[in-house]
Amino acid sequence: MHLLQFFAALIVVLLIGYWLFLLYDLKKYHQQLARISEIETNQEIHLQTRVPALKAIALLNNQILRKNKQQHYQMLQENQQLEQAIQNISHDLRTPLTVASGYTQLLQADTTLTPQQLQLLDKVSSNLEKVENHLEQLLTYQRL
Repeated sequence: MHLLQFFAALIVVLLIGYWLFLLYDLKKYHQQLARISEIETNQEIHLQTRVPALKAIALLNNQILRKNKQQHYQMLQENQQLEQAIQNISHDLRTPLTVASGYTQLLQADTTLTPQQLQLLDKVSSNLEKVENHLEQLLTYQRL
């Protein structure tokens, strides 16, 4: 009977030891995951564990971290391309708008124009100003 109690006690001690090692591994896992989520880093989870389930979870977590990092960089690249496209478009639009506004101002200064022609020029000038305002709003939106 004493031998049976000894083996039972030994099994309990071993299970408690295994449980403590598992808790230690989980604590380390949690610390690494918390650090990775707090700062922008390329760090991955590295565990010195003998528990296959924890190794598998860490492997899957690292795959997710790599995929998220890749998507993050892709999104940054796409945002930079969008910003560059908006800058190029705004430059391409500003030049003809400036030229058209200048010609409109020259024509409005012409004293030989009829009131109807001046009215049409006012409409053209007003529409050019609207386009310029929309362009400014687009650039402000991009900066924000």
